[in-house]
Amino acid sequence: VGVAPPYHDYRVAVRLRADGGGVAATHVTGATVLGWLPGAHAVAATISLADDIAAGVYALDVAVVAPATGAADVPIAITGRLDDGWYGVGRVTVEGR
Repeated sequence: VGVAPPYHDYRVAVRLRADGGGVAATHVTGATVLGWLPGAHAVAATISLADDIAAGVYALDVAVVAPATGAADVPIAITGRLDDGWYGVGRVTVEGR
């Protein structure tokens, strides 16, 4: 699909996006994609949310980002690419605390 293996230490990132498009939370994981070859890869991450995040349903997005800037500069060979380079992969529910 025209996406080469990464040659730099980019990181896997996740974010929660509200229905209005605003970003509610972003987390850059410690998982690097340096040296990944085509195929399936699993990344496990625990994400702490701010106490003031509202309960509700959020879009779950993923990206491969440059660690210095957080910019989603690396295309991923999946569908669902958004205008800002992130990929919508599902929805999650945040319950009240």
